[in-house]
Amino acid sequence: MGPVVVFRPTSSQASAVFAWVVALALLVGTLAADGVSSVLTLVALPLVIAAYAWAVLWWPFVRVEADRVVVGNVLRTLTVPYGAIESVETRWGLRIVTREGRVDAWGAPARSALARRRARRHSDGLPPTIPEALTSTRVPGPVRHASDAGLVADVVDLRRRALPAPRPGQAAHVTRIVNVREVALLVGSLTLLVVALTT
Repeated sequence: MGPVVVFRPTSSQASAVFAWVVALALLVGTLAADGVSSVLTLVALPLVIAAYAWAVLWWPFVRVEADRVVVGNVLRTLTVPYGAIESVETRWGLRIVTREGRVDAWGAPARSALARRRARRHSDGLPPTIPEALTSTRVPGPVRHASDAGLVADVVDLRRRALPAPRPGQAAHVTRIVNVREVALLVGSLTLLVVALTT
């Protein structure tokens, strides 16, 4: 089957690091210019930037496990058993279609030029080119890998096909959990900014 693979887009993570550097520079610059006269005002904007960078750019992921796919988006984390998957689409990013609806993955963005070449190779009847580290049973997991929709879809499809067909009457369901930490961070930082701007 292969190891547990955690996909995250490297471009988004690089953007998150850049945003954290900007937030830190804003905080230090404001402190140097104004002193600590109004801590609330000083902290509010850099905190919003840092919270946004975490929740929207760094956090989203797709984790491919032996029996399911876990999609961590900004507001919710969804667990999709392979038995619930009807198809996987990759036109605008990774979309898993289930009987219960669609699951779009923020952690697997639209394809790069390299991924489009892999898709053409796949559509020409050639097998998809998946790095061995993502399929080898000798590699201990979890394996972290840069994501694009095409590669994630290929790995998910490979794992789905390797599983035995579900027995009749054995229904698999998608579970959805609210990301309390990320929601609280975003709402809390935005509330702090509003309070800082209105006082």
